[in-house]
Amino acid sequence: MGSSEGRLGHSPHRNDVLCDTALRLYERSLRAGRIARAELTDAPCLTELPLLHPDPWDDAWMRPVPASAALANILQPVSREIDERLRLATALSRSLFPLTAVAHDDPNLAITVLEGVPAIQASLDEATVTAADEILTAQPGSDRPAGSLRAALSNARVTAVQGTIARLLAEGHVDDVVARKMGISVRTCRSHIAKLMQTLGATSRTHLGALLVHWGIAEAGHGGV
Repeated sequence: MGSSEGRLGHSPHRNDVLCDTALRLYERSLRAGRIARAELTDAPCLTELPLLHPDPWDDAWMRPVPASAALANILQPVSREIDERLRLATALSRSLFPLTAVAHDDPNLAITVLEGVPAIQASLDEATVTAADEILTAQPGSDRPAGSLRAALSNARVTAVQGTIARLLAEGHVDDVVARKMGISVRTCRSHIAKLMQTLGATSRTHLGALLVHWGIAEAGHGGV
């Protein structure tokens, strides 16, 4: 296509997209049954797709291909490519999926080695947030303070939903407001609160609020529960 704007303001663009000028000319050709070749200089992209064909009786004119037939013709190679890729994906899945259960004899391949406190702490934080059932850790010979270990344990029973509920409780919201903000029922909300109390060993709502702040699960300074 040309690199400069035509009489109707045509600008360079992707070859597989019709500009507004080309669409207007194509619509005009469909309504009239033909269009003058001279008008196509304003939309060279129109001639790059199989939307027009020469008038067999007059070289000065072009005849439009019906939009339905043109669309089917244009989409045929696209559909063929999609079919080929789907067949490739199916063949690869059938070949490789049975091998996903094959385990290597080297146990070290199942271990990810992290170096540096920031990388280790980031991995622990991610595991704490995304874990669905349980987190198992082994720290032979660890000299970490007992308080740090208890804090990590408390933060690991607390799910992301419970953490959000804890924050809302610490902000002073009552159960029905917390439930509405979370998009859950009051019964479900209270069930999460009960699990929080059980996890942290809280004996009352006031005790729970103090523990949430103490363990850093909810920010301090937003009121009690």
